[in-house]
Amino acid sequence: MKIQLFIYTLLVLLLISCSREFKAEKVEDNIQYTNKYGSELYLVKNYPKDVETREMLFFGFAKQHMRNLCKLDSSILVYIVFFYEDCSLTRRYISNSKKYEREHNRIYPESIYDICEDCYVGDFLYERSKENHNVWYLTDSEEERFKDTIYCK
Repeated sequence: MKIQLFIYTLLVLLLISCSREFKAEKVEDNIQYTNKYGSELYLVKNYPKDVETREMLFFGFAKQHMRNLCKLDSSILVYIVFFYEDCSLTRRYISNSKKYEREHNRIYPESIYDICEDCYVGDFLYERSKENHNVWYLTDSEEERFKDTIYCK
């Protein structure tokens, strides 16, 4: 009886640990008026390794979860949604940058890309139209797989 319970418990733990559901956690949400840009940073787990499938997943996720660009101040001209792998290196970077910003009341001097380059998995960059500030364009989609235009009222 104890062996069966042990095996059953082990099987349940194994099944739980094998869960491959995509997970994303927003860890930063910045608006920098002096630099005229905004950004969001998501740490992601269990994402597809296939680039095309991963980009489709990230694009859909970004469209559903990113900040409403139409509500941004008109001085913001660029908005980027970053995706980095959720690992000890990115967690350490986030912790260090938040601590630095609290202690020094300014932005951490090193970018996540410089420190966690190997953990980068994607981004989407939107630019405000120069002709019409009520329009945003997705500008950096690799091979232009994704086209997106956001019209604000």
